[in-house]
Amino acid sequence: SSQEALAKARTETERKERQIKQNLSSQRERVKKEAARLALFEGELAKLKEKEAADVADLRYQLEEADRDLVWLERDFKTKEAAYVKAKEAFETAAGRKRE
Repeated sequence: SSQEALAKARTETERKERQIKQNLSSQRERVKKEAARLALFEGELAKLKEKEAADVADLRYQLEEADRDLVWLERDFKTKEAAYVKAKEAFETAAGRKRE
C-alpha cells in the first residue's frame, strides 16, 4: 500500500514530466518558427532601408543637379537680358537719330 501509493505517485510524476517535456518541445517549436518569421521580417526591413537610402541619395543628386542647372540658367538669363537691354537701347538710339 505505501509502495502502491509510491508507485502511483511515481507514475503520476512521470506522466506530468512527459507532459511538461511535450509542452516545452511544442513551445520551442513555436518559438523557433516565430524567430524564423521575425528574421524574415528583419531581412525585408533591411532591404527596404537600403532601397530607401538609395532613393534618398538619388533624389539628393537630382536636386543638386537641378540646382546647378538653375544657377547656370539664371546666369545665362541675366547675361542675355543685359545684352537685350543694351541692344534695345542701341536700337532706340539709332531709331531716334533716324527720325531726326
